[in-house]
Amino acid sequence: MAKEYVVRLTGEQWAMLLDIIKRLKGTSQKVKRANILLKNDANRPAWTDAKIAEAFGCREQTIERLRKRFVTEGFETALERARRKTPPSFLHFSLSKRNTSPPAAIEKASGRDESTAQAVLAGPIGSACRQPLPARV
Repeated sequence: MAKEYVVRLTGEQWAMLLDIIKRLKGTSQKVKRANILLKNDANRPAWTDAKIAEAFGCREQTIERLRKRFVTEGFETALERARRKTPPSFLHFSLSKRNTSPPAAIEKASGRDESTAQAVLAGPIGSACRQPLPARV
């Protein structure tokens, strides 16, 4: 299958990638991206995506996405980590449609109530929790 996005590195870009790899400059992921771009260069004998994926321990889809970022967004952007376009959303905790506080919802879901908790604290676990810790030697 023909590659949709083709990486063509200039001499300056090639030298910069070699420098990153040689000096291990940046994060391990940046070094991995530099290696992948070098092996994808169309101006030199290019490796297949499967061979690159096997050599650098990643998926072929990762190589395709990196190639696309290089062509569409540029050299520097392709080397850096992809940033989120939107901030992460918070997970809303609700087990029912009613406005129930999380502890009450958990008690209902687990089938336990306050008397169960008191029984646990009255038993051997509770007595072990009430004893003071031994002094350090």
